[in-house]
Amino acid sequence: MPTVLGCSAIRTDTGAYWYCCGDWRLRGVADAYPAILAYIPREDMDVDSEKFKTLLIEGQTFIKVYGQPIEVYRELLRSIQGDAYFPSALGKVAFVKQSRIAEIKNPVAFTSVFLQAMPRERSAFRSMAEVLYIPVETIGVSGSTLVLSLPERRHEIDIVFYGRAACRRIFRAIEQNRNDAVFSRASMPPFHLPFQHQGVWLDPQFSEGERERHFLDGASVRVLRPIAGVTVGITDDRDGIFFPSVYGTNKRRRLISFRPGHRGFFRRGERVHFPL
Repeated sequence: MPTVLGCSAIRTDTGAYWYCCGDWRLRGVADAYPAILAYIPREDMDVDSEKFKTLLIEGQTFIKVYGQPIEVYRELLRSIQGDAYFPSALGKVAFVKQSRIAEIKNPVAFTSVFLQAMPRERSAFRSMAEVLYIPVETIGVSGSTLVLSLPERRHEIDIVFYGRAACRRIFRAIEQNRNDAVFSRASMPPFHLPFQHQGVWLDPQFSEGERERHFLDGASVRVLRPIAGVTVGITDDRDGIFFPSVYGTNKRRRLISFRPGHRGFFRRGERVHFPL
């Protein structure tokens, strides 16, 4: 199988778009990529589509599935996508069959195309890259901007950084410069990672590098039992920025979350409580 960068946009032969969650496999799931369903053609929906956000792609209207509550998301996934994926219970993650993939959009390859036509964003990217001490051409552009693959101004731009060591350093640098003089101190409620720079809202994503093996690659994942009435202390947050988020705890176990909103959410020294 070809290597697919994290945060790539995948289009299946069902007409749907997915966000790739990295290049890793679970044991027993071969020839498939982990991904979260992002957009589906509106005509595929039997429910009232007026309640959903939409995106116009090449004259066709798509419904945004990505941000829906988990129950709604899973119902749409089951009812519409058929056998294009291997079912899973890892949050919103499904494993898209390679044989059903019609197109893969590369975040890094798209960046130069995007910035060439967007002068304000190009200036913000170059300035941000200088602050973070990274080449601007190593930054990816993902999200709905990549799905559209058109230089178009949107409410925020999903940007992607690659490589574990580089991502950890970049995340620290972003946090250290959130002072309103460089990167905005405020975010975009209810989200915590986006920041504004030179009038452009940027939402950072972090992924392993192309040659780095994901810690879940080849693993078996299953639910043993639910936990409740437990409080853990976060002792290691270095891998909390990736997907899934991984945090070390004082219980000699790791806290692993497949919720995208948990990336970079918990910090070392915090306590996390699981209620009864």
